[in-house]
Amino acid sequence: MSEIPKGMQYVLQLSDRAPSHVARIVLPVADLVADMPPLSRARPQAVYDDDGAEIPACSVAAPYAVQGERRFIVGSCFADRAIVCRVTTAC
Repeated sequence: MSEIPKGMQYVLQLSDRAPSHVARIVLPVADLVADMPPLSRARPQAVYDDDGAEIPACSVAAPYAVQGERRFIVGSCFADRAIVCRVTTAC
């Protein structure tokens, strides 16, 4: 079963877990004012990693703030729930 990717194992119901990963794309401040920033200078920053125990195969994540505290919500088309996470890294 190791030849089949973990996400596919989950979809085929061969596994009860599929990993979830959320990353944000960071651009240099000078690029934020450009009409078309060069993607070559963009760098991904991991903000959530899970083996599928909390939420399997996440498909969407959206940031928001509550009373100045930054959070993001993570959802999956395979789960009957979403989770809310606090942003703990300097973004």
